[in-house]
Amino acid sequence: MSIITGLESVRSISSKYWERIECWRDAAHVFVQEKYLDKTRQSEPEIAAGFGSRTPETSSFLLHYGKRWKTNAGKTVILVHGATDNANRVWGRGGLADALERSGCRVFAVTFPHKHGNLFYEAAHVASAVKLARAAAGADRVALIAHSAGGIAARLCVCAGAGYSCAGMVERLITLATPHGGMDFIFRHPQLNSFFMLDNPLACAPMSWDRIFTGGKWRDTLALSVYGEYFPMQRQLLHDWRDKFPANSSEPDVEITYGGGQGAAGHSQGIKKAMELGGNFIAELHSRVFDAGVAVTLVGGKRNDMEGCSVETDGVSDGLVFLESACAAPETGGAGVRTVTVDENHLSITCSPAMLELIPSLIDR
Repeated sequence: MSIITGLESVRSISSKYWERIECWRDAAHVFVQEKYLDKTRQSEPEIAAGFGSRTPETSSFLLHYGKRWKTNAGKTVILVHGATDNANRVWGRGGLADALERSGCRVFAVTFPHKHGNLFYEAAHVASAVKLARAAAGADRVALIAHSAGGIAARLCVCAGAGYSCAGMVERLITLATPHGGMDFIFRHPQLNSFFMLDNPLACAPMSWDRIFTGGKWRDTLALSVYGEYFPMQRQLLHDWRDKFPANSSEPDVEITYGGGQGAAGHSQGIKKAMELGGNFIAELHSRVFDAGVAVTLVGGKRNDMEGCSVETDGVSDGLVFLESACAAPETGGAGVRTVTVDENHLSITCSPAMLELIPSLIDR
């Protein structure tokens, strides 16, 4: 039974990487159940066991307790993962969670039910995790450290006027490779559509085409595209960066992909339509200012050498997110916003030896 109104304890399981993992259900907010493709289901056994399903209820989330959360006496920190990820993979395998605990922090982490879930739903889960961690640790205020899209969910929690605001509960927000200014990677690189059409976890991103010409015929790929129902987060994160970083004209059907229409290899409804389906989220996000008292640090990477992955080369980036996007923030609100540029890519920014030393030091700066 929870002492936090509207939160219901579902189960608690043991873990290889954490003191324990708890599943919670949020009964205080209205959630519309999100739909899953096979590749957007929870595939890691421990995570699926925590949720009790590979296709969890949208109203549920996991709270991970660091191994030293009871014995450490430092700041309480909550780690927030990004798209396609979970707390075990990105933080819990000898990575940042351990580094923070060695520095004395009391560490918690959240795992979202859907790999590409609605960012407003994820923000509600971050807010719930903040309340639960504060109560468990007896902390007045906490620090949030978030990677990639998780930084947007965390940001929503510390913006004035949010219905799930953590006003007065968060003292610092640190985001790592978060697309605060949005992104257009899937439209900029339509050659990847043939890969993203595969329904397997390695291709866990949406297509920018809703039809593709393959095997001598046209195939309907709406369900696998950003226009379908399975990638709400990716519609929300879209922003057209062509004015700043022109797209490579050698990409197949790139102008059609952005503008919409039928090309030789694919059909697109266009980036404007996809942004509308996402509620023009990035533009709306920048009308929100940070709550007073929250110190914000935006960390962006400038190395685009992710091994085994297609990388962004049209501008300075971490291989996925433009550096300018990672460092984009409102000019007002909060206790100050600063940016830090590091020589890391989108993945190494959470776990390289240099970052495992830098990130704990940012909590007190």
